[in-house]
Amino acid sequence: MARNHDHCTMMAQLKTTDIHEDYSVFWDQTIGNGTNGPVFACVHKETSKQCALKCLPGNDAGLREAHLHQQLAAHPCIVPVMDVYDASITLPGEYVPERRVLLVTERMQGGELYDHITQNRKFSENDARVIMRQLAQAVAHCHRNDVAHRDIKPENFLLHTRGDATRICLTDFGYAKQDNGDLHTPVFTPFYVCPQILESLTIEQRKQHGTLPAHHRFTYDKRCDMWSLGVIMYILLCGYPPFRPNHASNPLPFAMRQKIKAGSVHFSPRHWQDVSNTAKELIRHLLHVDERKRLDAEQLLLHPWMCEGAPCLDDSMLAGASVGSSSGGGGARSSRSGIVTTARPEETVSEESHGDDGDDDDDDDGGDDDGGDDDDGDDDDGEDAARPTTATTPTVSENGEERRGERVTNTSPPPPTPPPPGSRRITAALTPVDCCE
Repeated sequence: MARNHDHCTMMAQLKTTDIHEDYSVFWDQTIGNGTNGPVFACVHKETSKQCALKCLPGNDAGLREAHLHQQLAAHPCIVPVMDVYDASITLPGEYVPERRVLLVTERMQGGELYDHITQNRKFSENDARVIMRQLAQAVAHCHRNDVAHRDIKPENFLLHTRGDATRICLTDFGYAKQDNGDLHTPVFTPFYVCPQILESLTIEQRKQHGTLPAHHRFTYDKRCDMWSLGVIMYILLCGYPPFRPNHASNPLPFAMRQKIKAGSVHFSPRHWQDVSNTAKELIRHLLHVDERKRLDAEQLLLHPWMCEGAPCLDDSMLAGASVGSSSGGGGARSSRSGIVTTARPEETVSEESHGDDGDDDDDDDGGDDDGGDDDDGDDDDGEDAARPTTATTPTVSENGEERRGERVTNTSPPPPTPPPPGSRRITAALTPVDCCE
């Protein structure tokens, strides 16, 4: 393990100088909480550029996140990385210094795409297309480098300017991993999870229970990100997700999982009558159950709907996009009061707690019967979608070791009306894995 750790350190290109020589760090200003650690405000002393300092653990998971973000950051649709430091520091509230990887990124003042969607509820096809082109470019860049992000959702896309969706960047590579054909950990956010990862979850749980041999392996690939893009596009065009639970206490009920596995996507005429067939066809191709038939990132960029009204995007067209400084939480999920951070073990995402034996209380309410909306005229366009909670559950690392107490979360879809006080999303479910497998 030490050899792997040293290898990852070299890949991450860490500085060993004191970060305070280059940056003024405001340790009393926590601007967010990323997958692997808190984020603080900082300013580059020489240029006065406002930045975000993400404090990652000094282990393989933190080194891997820093390395992959550095590797991909040159693209205009990825949040830029300024510097990465190897340091031993004591964070506020701590008494003993710990080794950490300090990832400095530019700050994006526009906030999360999640908030932009919440404020606008739903988008015209033209406005949705502007967003989807950038999201697809970011994912395509990851996939060209054989990196699966594994946490594609609106919270992980940041706007450069508030209210302006013409410049969006992907962030938070805490769950990302090189796709060498061996991805099998059930890492997911319930609203955006693809059928293959649900199958991986089932297999890992059966292995834990002894009903499958420990050597049994089911793998998925980076096309899990494409399914997540399909869910986001669906939300953009109608204001609610295609798959959702009815109760926040059960973020992934049995009925919802069955609809995901079946690819049961419904376009209610009431909410989709003004959306083109080309857009709906594209969503179906992104939400194809068979990952071999699911569109890849390059095919998405060349789809007629994506190209309508403008030339199909490629990296050369984006190369001139400026990467300006800003102020609003690069590389982090915002830590507003609405986030629920207290882990509640009773809300774990597990086969037992969600009734895989067919005895699930939510079998008839895991979202609407059609997988997204009603045709019966009831006023249900996502307003009753599950609101955020956070839970802990036993998880399994990619080397087969059980890890307990890790955060298991999911992201609620943007509500069609302003969310009530205290309501917020459920963030992602992650099993930390070794950096250099």
